[in-house]
Amino acid sequence: MQMAYKSHVCGPCKDNNKVAVVYCNVCGTTLCERCQIEHGLVKILKSHTLRDVKELPPIEISDFLKSLIVCPNHDNEEVVYLCKVHDVACCNKCVIVKHRNCNELRVLADIPSNLNAEGVGLKNSLQELTKKGHDLVEH
Repeated sequence: MQMAYKSHVCGPCKDNNKVAVVYCNVCGTTLCERCQIEHGLVKILKSHTLRDVKELPPIEISDFLKSLIVCPNHDNEEVVYLCKVHDVACCNKCVIVKHRNCNELRVLADIPSNLNAEGVGLKNSLQELTKKGHDLVEH
């Protein structure tokens, strides 16, 4: 039995819950048929690449992936740093309030993909998140 997924809604028309038909790679938003046409009429947006919304992962998976980068202390903030002293990911607000005296803060985007021995804690966390992701997909 196949699981029924929610449809992606148009970003600009969210209040109307219009179903999206395309995704703009540059803007990072989904668009309904009307907004797709309007998007193409704006001179600066004409060069943007639009993809079929069916190429996007289901909303449930997108929401899960977004939840992985949301700060656990500040719902509207994304984690940006890794505090190696406390082995936690933190947002800009957390760094200012809780980690301003920590001398081993790293920008997550700057951390090399090949983790060495000192990154074992992060590697274990990522493995756990990967397992949870697989469990979610199987569910």
